[in-house]
Amino acid sequence: MVYKAENSSMGDSMLIASIAALALFSVLFNISQIAVLKTVFAMLMLVSAMMGTYYVTLIRTLQYRFTNDTLHIEGLFGLVHEEIPAASIRGYTRRITLISKNGLMGYIVRKYYIGSSFVDGVGNVKMYITSSKTSIYIGTDFGIFGISPEAPLAFSAHMDDLKIPLVEKLEYSSNSDHAWSERRFRQLLRYVCIVLALASALPFLARSAGFLPPYVPEIFSGGARASFMPTEAYLRDHILFCGINAVILAAAAATSRYYMKVDTIYYYRLLYAPLVMTLAIMVLMVNVLIPVLVW
Repeated sequence: MVYKAENSSMGDSMLIASIAALALFSVLFNISQIAVLKTVFAMLMLVSAMMGTYYVTLIRTLQYRFTNDTLHIEGLFGLVHEEIPAASIRGYTRRITLISKNGLMGYIVRKYYIGSSFVDGVGNVKMYITSSKTSIYIGTDFGIFGISPEAPLAFSAHMDDLKIPLVEKLEYSSNSDHAWSERRFRQLLRYVCIVLALASALPFLARSAGFLPPYVPEIFSGGARASFMPTEAYLRDHILFCGINAVILAAAAATSRYYMKVDTIYYYRLLYAPLVMTLAIMVLMVNVLIPVLVW
C-alpha cells in the first residue's frame, strides 16, 4: 500500500527560493570585479541549483509504502530510502500543530521540514514532513520518524491493522538523542579536519609536481589587470590561514564540550564556524590555483 506525501506549498516554496538565490548570485557574479568574489558567487550558484533540484525532486517523489509488514519512506526515485520493520514500531501519535523546532528551514517556516531535528514533546526526529497538518510521528526501536501522508486516516487504519498502538505521547530515550548529537559532532569534526588537511596540502603538492610557476595571482586581485605575487609568499600566507583555522577548530571543539551543558542537543553547531572558514580557504585556493593550472 502506497501513501503519497501531503501535497503542500513546500515544493513551490523551495523552487522559488532556489530561483531567487540563483538570480541574486548571478547578478552579483556579473557585477563583481574581484576574481575571488566571482568564484564565491559561482560556487553559491552551483550549491543553490543542487540543493533546489534535490529538495524539489525529493518533495515531488516522497511517499510512504507498506510491503510485507515493513514501512518504506522513499523518494528521489529510491535514492532516499528508510526501511522500518513494523515489528520495531512501538507506537505512533498524530499532531496537527505547527512543527515546534528546528534546523535551518525550521527557523524560516514551521509548516514542513525534511531532515533531523528536535521536536518539543516528541524528541529527536528524522522528519519527512511536507505538511504539519497531517503529521504522524512513529516511535521505533532505533529512533522516531515524522511523516505526513495525504491520507492520514487511512494510514492510521493501516497502523491499527498491524496492532501498532496510537499513543498520546511517544516514549523515547534521551540517551539516544545524546548519542545522535555525539555522532553529529564527531562526523562534523572529522569532515572539517579532512577538508582542512586537503586545503593545506594541495598547493604544496601542486608545487612539488611542478605545476606552480614562480608567481601566482594575488588572492584578492581584481579589475581588468590581474596582480601577481611570489609563489613562496602565497604558500606562506596559505599555510598561515590554515594554521589559524586549525586553532579555531580546536577551540570550537573544546568550547562545545562546555557548551553541551547548556545545549545538550545542538552543541555541535559551534563547529560550523571553522567549517565556513575552511570552505572560505578552499575558495581562495581555487581562485589562485585554477587560473594557474589552466594557463
